[in-house]
Amino acid sequence: MLFLVYLLFFEIGSYSASITGSKELKLLDEYNLIDQWYEDDSNREYFTFLSKRSSQSSANRTINELYRDSYMEIYKVQEDQKCIPESFGYTDEDSLLNFPRMNFPKCADKLNAHKTVIEIDVEKDQLIMNCPDGDGWYYLGCNQDDELIGEDNYHGKKQKYPGHPVKLKNNEEWAYGTCGENFPLQGATYINRPKESSKERAKNIMKTIQAQMLNTKSESQTRPLTVLILTFDSISRMSFYRNLPKTQKFLSSLSPEKFRVFDFKIHNVMGDGSIPNVFPLISGRALESVSKFDAEKNKKNKTDLLGSASIWNYLKSKGWVTLFGTEFCKDYFAKKLGRKPDVDHLMTGFWCAATDLLNYDDSDTDQRCIGNQNSHVYSLNYTYQFIQNYQGINKWAHIMSVPAHEKSGTVVQTLDDDLLVFMKKFLETKDELLIFLMADHGMRYGSWYKIIDGYLEHKLPMLFLIGSTSILQDIPDAIENLSHNADRLVTKTDLHRTLKHLANIPYFRSFNRFSRYEYKSWTAEGDAISLLIDKVQLSRECSKAAIPKIWCSCPKLQALERKVFDGRQTDDKFILEIRKIIENIAEMMIYEINQETYGSFYSEGWRICQKITMKKIDYAEWSRYDYGIHLYKVRVSINEDEKVKYEGLAMVSERDIIERSRKTVFPLSSVINDGKKNLKILYLNRKGPQSDWCKKLSFGKKMFGSLCLCNEYQEIEKYNPIAIEKILNES
Repeated sequence: MLFLVYLLFFEIGSYSASITGSKELKLLDEYNLIDQWYEDDSNREYFTFLSKRSSQSSANRTINELYRDSYMEIYKVQEDQKCIPESFGYTDEDSLLNFPRMNFPKCADKLNAHKTVIEIDVEKDQLIMNCPDGDGWYYLGCNQDDELIGEDNYHGKKQKYPGHPVKLKNNEEWAYGTCGENFPLQGATYINRPKESSKERAKNIMKTIQAQMLNTKSESQTRPLTVLILTFDSISRMSFYRNLPKTQKFLSSLSPEKFRVFDFKIHNVMGDGSIPNVFPLISGRALESVSKFDAEKNKKNKTDLLGSASIWNYLKSKGWVTLFGTEFCKDYFAKKLGRKPDVDHLMTGFWCAATDLLNYDDSDTDQRCIGNQNSHVYSLNYTYQFIQNYQGINKWAHIMSVPAHEKSGTVVQTLDDDLLVFMKKFLETKDELLIFLMADHGMRYGSWYKIIDGYLEHKLPMLFLIGSTSILQDIPDAIENLSHNADRLVTKTDLHRTLKHLANIPYFRSFNRFSRYEYKSWTAEGDAISLLIDKVQLSRECSKAAIPKIWCSCPKLQALERKVFDGRQTDDKFILEIRKIIENIAEMMIYEINQETYGSFYSEGWRICQKITMKKIDYAEWSRYDYGIHLYKVRVSINEDEKVKYEGLAMVSERDIIERSRKTVFPLSSVINDGKKNLKILYLNRKGPQSDWCKKLSFGKKMFGSLCLCNEYQEIEKYNPIAIEKILNES
């Protein structure tokens, strides 16, 4: 695989020119396996084949093939493209070792709840239960207009079912029920109630805008559009291919005459968690820091803090009905958005009730069932009903779903069947549509940050755009532009500007980047573009796209001259200061590698992995992140094996760094050198040969197999004969 390591440190200022080489650092170094692969003449035919490949031909490719193809499809464009990540994530072998396939049962089988226990009939405004002898108990939801995002307790009371349909009086959309007072809850229902006031508002605005288009653009026909932002928390692009094979196969099988599918390979995050990545999509600007005091105040504020700056308010002003939903009962979004986003439909209270009534946890590492369905099915069904209820009207929905929001990396597998069912139904709806099947970021729980594969998968969440061919053909150059942009650096502010563009499409399809008035009004931070009518420039880097360097998948670092780190005599105090920092980083790398392998007590790591010692520092780079904070990349060779190299990305800061659990990230350390500086290893990476049996054995012992330098085979067999035999039999 391809790996890159970055490091951060204090202010270098005017001294930088004296310690960095004048030659620009090459994107891919001598250890680059892609370069080696491409240099093999026998592979050049495959490269030529790739250049002719359709954008919809990814079906049935292995992760390794996708990984290689991702590079070749990007690299073939032009060599001067500025952003090409060093890695897209785990290979087939590593992903199977890290994230084994799980055979999750159907919730109906798991809970022995095969029949529908409870439902709401919207037309009759009734709650109906299906229990023997009518012996049912139920909990009702709130009025649909009382929904709030953020943490909340369920205040409803358990009620006895009278044996006949119950008349609903409060516009409730959801309920929980069970057959027997002392039984666990066996069922739930969640339905969308359309609002006539929302329909009328949208229709009136649509009519007004179309009249304006007739006057200014000679366009009289309104073509209603459906736009869905289906955001799944913590799914990288490679995780999609690993865990959702049925959905992937379905998307690949779609007829291009009806739908086009675009797979965005460098969809870069703008921050760590959900809100730093969802906020730019909603507002068009990067998330600004909020004090603890303001955050506590905001999460109690039952208003829309964004006001006219939100995408839903822009859409409503253009004749759209809007939906925003989250599958969790936490204050993540409320602290920045307020508790009452100004949308037509808001969806959260159902999961707050599940938290109180069922101990639902959106970070649970086990399958999450609510009644006889996976928890995410309720939001998918509600969204589908919303789309059906507003056919013939512009409609937009943004759903935040969380089946991958946990540390094992396996619960996401429960999504595949349900998402497949939803996609099949959704693509059969009447109005033309565009769906952004995406994630806020890749996985950030567990220990995956410690290795480059997980570190970069976090920065490259999935983004697929599926659109009706009819609409894409009507928008000038949209298909060409989307194909181009799928291989370039894009981010959430681009999606915001794209949504503003799409908000106007029902009334006039031929807007382009030269439609000055309209184009300038679709504002967003950085050099954000509409993905349909603009092309990302080859020169685009993270800084131009308002992506902080620490979250960039393709940051630019400068190579340090060898005199800085090779130990030669010097009186230059500045070089000596930097040298000490680099040496501290290298020593910390060796220490952490040994801690994760040889020194792993519970895994008896010393029986499998060698204790490594540093021979020398081979290479170092640096880049300024912010005042007093810098990134470093350091590569070292070891005494135990001349073919093996280790790289590390570290941050060195004069400021305090937030500490996280050692299970998740590497711990902080201090460098005492002309004042205290905080040092943090961000990830580690091994370069060089490694046998499959060594990697499998160390992974099996709950260690980082990719870092382990194994003992001799005969030595390991003395202590692990059964494990060795099992691995050999599987080979």
